[in-house]
Amino acid sequence: MLDAIDSVKQQLERSDQPLGIHHKNANIPEYYKKRYELQVLYHFEMPEDHRLMYTIRKSLAGGGKEALFLELITHNEYNKRFGYFKKRSH
Repeated sequence: MLDAIDSVKQQLERSDQPLGIHHKNANIPEYYKKRYELQVLYHFEMPEDHRLMYTIRKSLAGGGKEALFLELITHNEYNKRFGYFKKRSH
């Protein structure tokens, strides 16, 4: 998994735009908005049914931008966090 994360990091460093799946602001769970105070969220689909969540922010070292990896979660955790698991009514 670390090799896959390193590969994502290298792809982002070589790209002049964000990569992966972009989540619109209205669809970003409150968990991320409150915990990380972000307005932009992306994810990469990773091996073994995981998702790598990340955001883009201004670089603390300079005037550019940088990717900040937030967390690596399973597909089931992703579904729960984004509200894709709904209770069925009987």
